[in-house]
Amino acid sequence: LQQNNAQATFFVLGLHVERYPALIKDIQNHGHEIGSHGFSHNIKKYNDAKFARSDVQQSLEVIALSTGVRPHLLRPPGGFLSRDLVKYCQEEKLTIISWTWKADYKDWKATNSSLLAQQIVAGVEPGQIILLHDGGENRQVMINALSRALPELSELGYRCVTVSELLALKNK
Repeated sequence: LQQNNAQATFFVLGLHVERYPALIKDIQNHGHEIGSHGFSHNIKKYNDAKFARSDVQQSLEVIALSTGVRPHLLRPPGGFLSRDLVKYCQEEKLTIISWTWKADYKDWKATNSSLLAQQIVAGVEPGQIILLHDGGENRQVMINALSRALPELSELGYRCVTVSELLALKNK
């Protein structure tokens, strides 16, 4: 990202923030945005409204403690939404973020970085949120794909920005 002047929003799990606080702070210090992805990524338990609220709240607290900034964006694990979670997010002034459905390249299971880079470049559209993960079978595949895709996107006139910046542009 840094080599290509690209900014991103990292939707982090609270349990990883607890485990790697220096990494989260480093991400923030490089100008990237930190959003919540819940605490545990226990998607199946998000059907329980009390659990979902608690999981999100716990993540907000851990992230704020680590970064000094309370996140205002939530990307629910697995994109799970319920009326209760939406209501909770409204009460907490959290903006729910999803990704552009066709821009989910399942990078967490990708094995070919060239193919992943081609998919990203071929599928991109203005205003799109591209979903990428820091986990999966082989993280290096995603890193290599980004190293290939970001210069191509730049040549095509695209600029990678944080979700908050994208939302501000949308409102203009």
